Amino acid sequence: DTASWVPITAANNVAGDARVVVERVRFFRAMDHAPAAVFEEGDVEVVLEAEVRCRRLVQQPLVAAGIFNARNEPVIHFNNANLGIVLEPMQEGSLTRLRFSFRVPSLQPGHYLLAIGIDDGIPGASEVLCHVYDALEIRRLASDRTRHLQAVYIEIPGAMIGAERMD
Repeated sequence: DTASWVPITAANNVAGDARVVVERVRFFRAMDHAPAAVFEEGDVEVVLEAEVRCRRLVQQPLVAAGIFNARNEPVIHFNNANLGIVLEPMQEGSLTRLRFSFRVPSLQPGHYLLAIGIDDGIPGASEVLCHVYDALEIRRLASDRTRHLQAVYIEIPGAMIGAERMD
């Protein structure tokens, strides 16, 4: 199945002045476009798409995506500036599709919220245009593999611990 678009409303905890509006989002696995709202395994390549209506010129788009835990702490957060990507200005009257491709690590089982933000400027000196704090809810299901995780948010695949007797 192809992931469906989800409309964004005030219920999604939106901040901004409505000159730039995230109209709808969808979240899917990169390999098959299947919806990615529920994970049984971690370390999954995903795509978050958002359609953004610009009622004003966004000269220096600063767009961000994040995953936040139940305590509203950022587990993952990145923006185009962090990645060294310069986006073209978003023109007044335009509809722009933003596409975030990233790997969701092995999260601790539980509920998480996907967030998206659009600012104009650079990190530390930008104007907030539209932030959607609760764009989508995602869940990581518990399984036999995750049963023994310690109290952390992200697993580190392939980590090793060794002990060598020296006497």
